Amino acid sequence: MNPLDPKGPKKWYVTQMRAAQSSEDQVAFDIAEGTTLNPSEAMMVLRQLRNVLLKRLLMGETVKLGNWGSFSLSFASEGVDEKKDVSLGQIKQINLVFRPDRSFREDLQKASFTWIDKL
Repeated sequence: MNPLDPKGPKKWYVTQMRAAQSSEDQVAFDIAEGTTLNPSEAMMVLRQLRNVLLKRLLMGETVKLGNWGSFSLSFASEGVDEKKDVSLGQIKQINLVFRPDRSFREDLQKASFTWIDKL
């Protein structure tokens, strides 16, 4: 069903089938295989990256990581009629926003996929 036209004709859409979820340990192992780091050192780097990213985001910074892209925060909040009534208490949710760099987006567009008919 097209969410923009619920009464319209029913259609089928391509969706991604996730094969698995990689753990932090597996990512660290993969990093170690491609570098001079051992898996423990790679894990330490990943954990430190998380700490630094969180610290900088909470300081109000946008964090750009090379040609990956930029991380920033956005807030979901209630609106008020007057500026004087704006307060931090209105924040209902904090969202992590990732804006991929142009080269990252281009690499994604070059991806190829395998068709698996599960029906």
